[in-house]
Amino acid sequence: MFKDITKKRRPGTFAVGATGLFLRTVVIPGLRVLRGRKVDQLQAEWVVQGLFSRQWQRRYDRLDRQKHPYKDVVCEAEFGAELKYYLPYAYWHHLNGTLRSTSSFKHTSPFYFFSPNHLEREGQRQWLLDPEIPNSEDHNFTYSYRRWAQVPLKATYQSVLNFGFSKPILIISNKFNREWEGPPVNFLSIDVLAQLFDRLTPHYTIVYNRPGADMIVVDHNDMQSFNDKAYLREHYPNVWLAEDLYARHRQEVTSFNHFQLALYSQCEHFISVQGGNSVLTSYFGGTNLVYQRRGHEIFFNELETFYPQLAGTRCIGVNTYEDLLKEVESKYLSLRTVSS
Repeated sequence: MFKDITKKRRPGTFAVGATGLFLRTVVIPGLRVLRGRKVDQLQAEWVVQGLFSRQWQRRYDRLDRQKHPYKDVVCEAEFGAELKYYLPYAYWHHLNGTLRSTSSFKHTSPFYFFSPNHLEREGQRQWLLDPEIPNSEDHNFTYSYRRWAQVPLKATYQSVLNFGFSKPILIISNKFNREWEGPPVNFLSIDVLAQLFDRLTPHYTIVYNRPGADMIVVDHNDMQSFNDKAYLREHYPNVWLAEDLYARHRQEVTSFNHFQLALYSQCEHFISVQGGNSVLTSYFGGTNLVYQRRGHEIFFNELETFYPQLAGTRCIGVNTYEDLLKEVESKYLSLRTVSS
């Protein structure tokens, strides 16, 4: 009945046949009793996959105790999932002395700085489940940290670049992609960006980051046309575009990802949106204000349960622009206004 549970696969394949019946008649009612929450079929499937994947890891107990390199971590997943599960899993094996190699997409070597053999390859990121990676169901009520370790990206890259800014850095990480086979949902509009720039530039050096497809490996959620950067260049010349800052330091880093890690490591004030960029901005401590209008992260309360595990970051979610501006005023401006 569950033969596919041991293979890499796209989420949602349990929705038919006997497995779908099992989810509807056993798992979903059970979770409603245990958690007091009504879950849908996909969410129930993730919970089942998570329980299985944790047990599946027991087959490696003997090898892990022997401390001999054997584990090859191969990531084909979306960027957020890679940062949340693949990277900490690989780092745990590094610390345990059992990591043999890692493999991911182009320009990911800086993330796997600890790997004895990291392979970069061509291809497109996919939305999939991988039972070989604990927690790779991506969303759940609870997670396993038995083979999971915080990756010290901040400590590793904090001294790579010297930006020479007189004011503390505040990074606004945005996106404008198709989501759930539809138009963009989780993004900061040009109007709200303007309000953020107006309020924050007197107190911070603002870096605006929305990487183009020429800088990162995209997934199935294609980027859409957005006039944010042209607007910023015309109206806010005192705000840095990340790609302009990257060009300034291009000879000192190996790739845009390397630059991002060096930049983010010198920042403790972040504004991001739901998705992979909110995961990355949670890797560097400080405070991360996350605009999340829609997503399973909200249902599973991941900003309070999982995201802080990445680096002890204080993650605060908001679902309206009005609330975002209020949190910016409270967390980033109130003390600055008093002290200036």
